[in-house]
Amino acid sequence: MGFLSWLLMGAGVGAVVRWALPTRCGSWPLTISLGAAGGFVGAFIGQVLGIGHLSSFSIPSLWLAVAGALAVLYIASHLLP
Repeated sequence: MGFLSWLLMGAGVGAVVRWALPTRCGSWPLTISLGAAGGFVGAFIGQVLGIGHLSSFSIPSLWLAVAGALAVLYIASHLLP
């Protein structure tokens, strides 16, 4: 269930970013997918740093998922036309 939580949190962040910045990251599905990928990246970084685990979900790991999703969306918004 932890993996699904990471993906859903990232997708939620992607949807919020798409709503806040409607012209920056392409289509809705692309933005939500990038957010989900970013949530997974945040989870992986947290696991490497020993802050969180992919199998569990906590408040620090929530912030890592949000940060990872925002980072991926920020990078993608500058790389996509």
